[in-house]
Amino acid sequence: MRRVDLFAKSRNLAQTMVDDIPEPNGGPGSSAPDLSASVLAQQAVISAVLADNAVYDEINEILSESDFTDTLSRSIYAAASAIIEGRNPLASIADPLSVVMSRTHDIDHDEVQALVQRAPAAGRDSVLGWAQLVAEEASERRLKDVIGKAQEIVTGDQALDQKSSEIHSLLEGANESRALPIVSAGKAAAQFLTEMAERAKSGHRFPGIETGFSELDQLLCGLSGGQMIVLAARPGIGKTALALGISKNVASSGKNVLVASLEMKATELSKRLISSISGVDGKLLKTGAMTEAEWAAAVSAAETLDALPLDFVDIPSVTLAAITALARRLRRAGRLDLLVIDYLQIIKTVGTRGTREQEISALTRGIKELAMSLGIPVLLLSQLNRGLELRANKRPVLSDLRESGSIEQDADVVVFLHNEDAMGGKSLHMAQSTEIIVAKARDAEIGDIELMFERATTTFREKTRLPVYCPAVSA
Repeated sequence: MRRVDLFAKSRNLAQTMVDDIPEPNGGPGSSAPDLSASVLAQQAVISAVLADNAVYDEINEILSESDFTDTLSRSIYAAASAIIEGRNPLASIADPLSVVMSRTHDIDHDEVQALVQRAPAAGRDSVLGWAQLVAEEASERRLKDVIGKAQEIVTGDQALDQKSSEIHSLLEGANESRALPIVSAGKAAAQFLTEMAERAKSGHRFPGIETGFSELDQLLCGLSGGQMIVLAARPGIGKTALALGISKNVASSGKNVLVASLEMKATELSKRLISSISGVDGKLLKTGAMTEAEWAAAVSAAETLDALPLDFVDIPSVTLAAITALARRLRRAGRLDLLVIDYLQIIKTVGTRGTREQEISALTRGIKELAMSLGIPVLLLSQLNRGLELRANKRPVLSDLRESGSIEQDADVVVFLHNEDAMGGKSLHMAQSTEIIVAKARDAEIGDIELMFERATTTFREKTRLPVYCPAVSA
């Protein structure tokens, strides 16, 4: 915060100095160059760097060589960077920079001296202001360039969502801060302890979003912001049903949930949830052949769903760019705490020309980046390789993740569903035990738990509801 205040103070000081500078022209016949305020700001920065090398470390966070439009200033800044950062083995920083540059970078010593003489005075307080002026003008030039490129993209023949993604990337690049967000270990530790103290004070010592399944929550300590949680299984084991159960539980706690389904319509997802909440067999809901009591239970379940902050988007063959744009919009509006994507392998890829493995790698990397940039957990459903069905031991392992090792690499948590009877092709009419395998968990525990899957209502239930606590936090 102190740096920001200093920037504002020094920038105002620099702007005042610009306003007070007399016209550079010396009148008719004058040999003084006609310099714009922009060039004067650039030369003031250069003059300050030449006078005090330590200034470079501060302004280098916000300036680069390309920000200078004045040819001499740009050449001097590039040379100074090479010398100060030790990229020029022939230069010694013990010598004056202007002398070194004339010897190693073919920059005229007299020109450097002339620049220093005509540049506005720039002390340590004001140089940051000059640098900010130079950086802002450079940003404006980049923004104009982006607008021009965006107009070219708009008139191109790409798909609409691809155009939107490319333009969004251009704008992010134009507005990107050059300074890296350095956070000291002490500050990060203090922030962590503050968050723990706030949870303890509120009586809620659970760090993540609870899934509603107590044993799973104890292993994972909930779903944390920035995490990509992969939920994987072969078809028919129940990964969509478990994802919907988690979504309903999270929404019931007041959190905003978006389920992006690329395989099922919103009405089908709602039917499953109505069946789960009401206990009415899903087949009866599909045909409508229900008793009066079952109708009443279904209507009551629908009213429960209507009160939840749970939304669906069911566009088939949707691209990651479209999902990202929607997630960003909802997050900005305060309407997104958990994103569920069902499922990875059918997300449409646009503009990629590599192998399928490279396409999946790009998708998982993009989803992980989305989770981190929005600060929300993303529950990503995935298929498993068909080859595991040919094994004697059909219990899934990390190498069974389909089409790419990047899924395992990018995921913070990997959860498998396994039902030996279902894998063996047996018909499941009654509630069956399903193994939930936490095979990978950063900063949490791996382990196995058991849930009961009621296929008639596509519902996962716990055998025993345990007190919810996080061992890692409670210890």
